[in-house]
Amino acid sequence: MIKVEHANKTFSGKYGKVHALQDVSIHVEKGDIYGIIGFSGAGKSTLIQQLNGLLRPTSGTVLLNGKDIWEK
Repeated sequence: MIKVEHANKTFSGKYGKVHALQDVSIHVEKGDIYGIIGFSGAGKSTLIQQLNGLLRPTSGTVLLNGKDIWEK
């Protein structure tokens, strides 16, 4: 089971802050198949990078089988 709860990701850049994800929550049960669609710049890649542990959320949690993937 994969569960994302209230994930947010903010990047700071040359022109200020960019909110790539704002309060995203999703719950995927074992065997479920989902597609992620949206406009360019909507945060699809940011969400996937959080799901596979490449990008830490600014706030919120990413759980794999009930365990936060960012806890040691």
